[in-house]
Amino acid sequence: MRTPFEGAEILDEIPGTLGLVLWQRLRDVLLWTYTPIASRTDLYCESDKPAEPVPAFLRETGGHVALAHPLQAVEALCTHPDLIGTDAVIAACLQISKWATDEGYVITAVHFSEAAYFLRPSDSGLAFNAGRACRRRAAYERAETWFSRAIYLARATKDWISYADALLGWGNMEFQRANFDAARSLYLRAFRTAKKGKVRKLGAAAQHNLLLLAIELRDWVAAAPHAQLAYELYPADNERWPYLAHDVALAWMWQGYFNEALPVFVEAFRLFTAPVERLQVWANIGRTAAALGDSNKFFEAVAYVTARTHNAGEFVASSLVNLAEGARSLGLVLQARQLAQQALEVARRRGEGSTAAHAESFLAHLADRDARDVVRTAPDDVHALSAQLTDALRRYSNPPVG
Repeated sequence: MRTPFEGAEILDEIPGTLGLVLWQRLRDVLLWTYTPIASRTDLYCESDKPAEPVPAFLRETGGHVALAHPLQAVEALCTHPDLIGTDAVIAACLQISKWATDEGYVITAVHFSEAAYFLRPSDSGLAFNAGRACRRRAAYERAETWFSRAIYLARATKDWISYADALLGWGNMEFQRANFDAARSLYLRAFRTAKKGKVRKLGAAAQHNLLLLAIELRDWVAAAPHAQLAYELYPADNERWPYLAHDVALAWMWQGYFNEALPVFVEAFRLFTAPVERLQVWANIGRTAAALGDSNKFFEAVAYVTARTHNAGEFVASSLVNLAEGARSLGLVLQARQLAQQALEVARRRGEGSTAAHAESFLAHLADRDARDVVRTAPDDVHALSAQLTDALRRYSNPPVG
């Protein structure tokens, strides 16, 4: 969609002073990027005069501590544009993009991730990062262009880490669009690439994604070996380990092992720091608690999730569907219908085919009592593993930061 000027969408996404600050800083970065090095000193002041003081409002962070350092770094573009280096500007853009992603400001994240790439257009990792941001925004064609560029650049330099990253990112996009065969193919290519490059962490990530695909397809025979291999490949202190534990519990939830899934979700929630991810975990807690008859915990989850769906980004639609499942378990048909319809609207708007299909199926069978979640007795090995994962998560002392 065309905008009246570069970055104008940021002003719509983040109202008030903070949006203005981030928009201005993006413009500063782009101006600095496309100005020849020899001319950067004259960007904001004549070469024989000191730079004017930066207006106080441009230091406003809206109370977000994570923005203080990157905004200070970009401020140097206005005060000492000839002294700040490209690496520092790239780092600042990536930090702002990460903050925006965590807060659900997907448009702002795209602008700053793309700005980082423009600073170093030969960097395949930065191209991948831009593609991932576009995927989270549901700008799929734009994301595909970035992933293709990342793969081309990575292959040229034999950068197998960036190559595997790009394949995984592209696979996640196809997953999101319900193109499951394409997603599986990309995940397997990423796993072979990680194996070739001897990068265990990315091999684990590929198997982890294959686990999530198996869960989506309700293929419990395939899910178990993918989970086992991911567990074996992840280092014990890897930041993604709590996510794997959560997703094993997710498989249990879909199989009706709610007693085993709930304590894992509760402990995992403590370790998830990104608001968009906490949203998803709370929805899983709400659905699981509802299946077990805990209406208080369910309503707590509903209050948490619905208060944070103003930015209809990643995980919002799937979270609403899970809460709709919980409402049906408690016999709250009207609330279940409202949550599912809201989920369907968001999923269609974002092109999330799988979640849209889930919401449609849910609405079609809402009155069917047999469609409600049924609590099943878990096998002994699942019960034991739940206790083991719950204990491990309680003792996990290095919570993830993204």
